[in-house]
Amino acid sequence: MRNRYAICLVLALLVGLGWLVWSGTTSPRIEDRIGADAAAGADAATVASTPASPAAAALTRTDEQASSAAVAAVPEPGPEELWGRVVVAGTTTPVANADVRLQHRDADEFWNLDLRYGEQLIELGRTTSGADGRFRFAVARAHQHRLQVRAAGFAPNTLVDCTGGAEVVVALSRGATVEGVVRSGGIGLADITVRIAVVGVSLDLGSARTDAGGAFRLTELQPASVYVQAGSPRHEEKWQRLDLRAGEVHQVEIELAAGRTLRGRVVEATTGTPIVDAEISDSWTFKRIVRSGLDGSFTLAGLQDGGFVEVNVRASGYATAARNLAGHLDAEAEFRLVGGGTVTGRFVTSSGVPVGAIYAAVGASYMETPGMQSSDWIPAVVGKDGRFQALGLRPDQHYWLYVRSAGHGTRVHALAGPVASGERLDVGDVVLRAAGGLEGRVVDDAGQPMAAVAVSISGTNRDSRAWLGKDLSPQVVSQFQDRSTRTDHRGRFRFTDLAGGAYAVSTHRGQSRAVWATAEVVDGEVLEGIELVVAVGAVIEGTLAFADGHAPGDDAAELHLQATGKSGESAGARIESSGHFRFAGLATDAYTLTLFNAPKGFAMSPRPDVPAGTTDLQLLLEPASVVAGRVVDADGKGLKAHVWVRAAEHSGGSPLLTTDDDGAFSIEVPPGFHGSVGARGLREVLLQATCDGVSAGQRDIVLTLKASGR
Repeated sequence: MRNRYAICLVLALLVGLGWLVWSGTTSPRIEDRIGADAAAGADAATVASTPASPAAAALTRTDEQASSAAVAAVPEPGPEELWGRVVVAGTTTPVANADVRLQHRDADEFWNLDLRYGEQLIELGRTTSGADGRFRFAVARAHQHRLQVRAAGFAPNTLVDCTGGAEVVVALSRGATVEGVVRSGGIGLADITVRIAVVGVSLDLGSARTDAGGAFRLTELQPASVYVQAGSPRHEEKWQRLDLRAGEVHQVEIELAAGRTLRGRVVEATTGTPIVDAEISDSWTFKRIVRSGLDGSFTLAGLQDGGFVEVNVRASGYATAARNLAGHLDAEAEFRLVGGGTVTGRFVTSSGVPVGAIYAAVGASYMETPGMQSSDWIPAVVGKDGRFQALGLRPDQHYWLYVRSAGHGTRVHALAGPVASGERLDVGDVVLRAAGGLEGRVVDDAGQPMAAVAVSISGTNRDSRAWLGKDLSPQVVSQFQDRSTRTDHRGRFRFTDLAGGAYAVSTHRGQSRAVWATAEVVDGEVLEGIELVVAVGAVIEGTLAFADGHAPGDDAAELHLQATGKSGESAGARIESSGHFRFAGLATDAYTLTLFNAPKGFAMSPRPDVPAGTTDLQLLLEPASVVAGRVVDADGKGLKAHVWVRAAEHSGGSPLLTTDDDGAFSIEVPPGFHGSVGARGLREVLLQATCDGVSAGQRDIVLTLKASGR
């Protein structure tokens, strides 16, 4: 059953973003790190050996079925057809006899924090492109697929977010090469894993290990924006952003700092009895772990003592523990684990038939420290009879149940309340209903479709809070309620496996303007005809270059420009290796342009009063000056802290940097800088200090941390 539902809406929400305060390291943004971490150990060219996802039954097509989809051409593919063409990049020249594989990764369809499940990739079909480069597959409606394409003489290419009803173009090009060396203290490091992952996508392009001199080389890489990641058990992990270009050899030098070492014990909370074989990690992904010994002791090396050092500990039968140990890595840490709670129940259809092909998890979101949100995500074990069990719930958190299954709407239920240590909560039968869907398109204000635009939905089933106890309102787990996809070549988007309920549908133009609509989804029905109309707006375009005229090159991968309007509207733009940049979707206003993460030794003076519509702006990277000093406590003792600068003439800031252990800092600024320097405690963020009237070159700044308002 299908309903038609038309919305034509143009809504510009002006959001003053200001400067983002980032860590002083070169680590990528958390949303990029999640995508990159989720790809750890997974090779997109292989089929996962772990159990197939619940969607497999509805999605799988045999090679014979896929071949039968190659019927006589019609003007447009239907919602259960995926068409494509393989061409030489930058041309319309077809590539014949390319090997094309249709794949599905269920975790592509939701914000997944279960990395093991995220590695599950199934191959649904395989075909060969024709003389005209064309291929076709039969697919399940609205599900997201991957296309992996290989052809002799070209680098492999993998496309994500491919749905039925679309005709995709797979552009093949010569492969890029990344070669370089990994060092620590100037000495090459042997046997270090170097991994290359696409920014913002759970897709690894390759990995290698360094030789005896620290050298590595990876070839035949798909052109893309990537992170080159290197790390070892004894060194801090390093992420370096790079734009891979077809046929080029990129040189990378990675310097790994020697990591700090944490020692501690894991014990039972009430008795103090050592817990053997507990897993200890510096990441919520538990990608890198050490285990506790017979006396509960552990040693975790390779830590970076920055502003946030979250150490996570888990053990069978216990609730996971996590603590921020920034500034305390020299002291022995003791983790006292409490027994975890348990949730059980059974998944059934509306007619009472058990459903076993399920992915389920319980999750809770909470503030770890001010400004730092964490989530506890616990996968459930589901039997063929539909019965499930999730172990290790923290008694201090209120969890939600999340369940998805092919053909059924994804459901979320808040538990009645927190589950006490050792308590077993049986929620009974959880009824799954026929999946609904939501489909529409994004167009500009001239009616032209907008391709490759991110579209998000937020919402869930109407009865998601029905189990809640009186006066309880747990924090929402955003990963359970939000999803995103991208529009196809005709601006269309499709979401499936939705439960009946209210949803908000939105897209963003640049980083500052949201266009949205609300929609009611009915179980078992596809809601069509939603239309989001985006005002194109004005542009600011130009070039950034060094003072001697040369382009940023590979340095551009780390550069980000920010445009802040007088009205408070803010937008961001990346800089290409040629130095070209472009802000789009701007309101009619004058903007101040500032640069974030300039190359070491260089800075850009803010450019004020740039009118929207400027297309020939020239920006300059010039040798940086510094402001330097020390952060101390009330007794004059040096403190490790976060520091930043803010120019007097505009509202922008700098990256959030970290002092050394004695509180010393040196911050690069433009030669004409005049403004303020601020500091705050690593853990006690209310300990703050500011020094105004600072000028470039000043090196005698002393910031004494004290509680705000004292």
